[in-house]
Amino acid sequence: MRVLISGAGIAGLTVAYWLRRYGFAPTIVERAPSLLTGGYKIDVRGTAVQVLQRIGLHDAVVAAGTDMQGAQLVDKNGKVITEMTGDAFGHRIGGDLEIVRGTCVRP
Repeated sequence: MRVLISGAGIAGLTVAYWLRRYGFAPTIVERAPSLLTGGYKIDVRGTAVQVLQRIGLHDAVVAAGTDMQGAQLVDKNGKVITEMTGDAFGHRIGGDLEIVRGTCVRP
């Protein structure tokens, strides 16, 4: 069965992966001239971590993770207002992972 997916973002690419794995013939359409590599980090939590394990990508995401150690919030003059750990800033707990969006769409 052929399936049309609109959008080559992380969700579209993931859906295409799973559909192809189960015998479908996905086609992805994207209006941007190339894959979008910019943007902020992606938090991988809960069931999403299990999905990465099932598709064999968990170790690759861990290796490419942000490994953010901490963050500082500063005012307009650059004075540090507060500091926090990477886990507190990213709301990470347990096996949560963070990866930069562009890393996910690299061939």
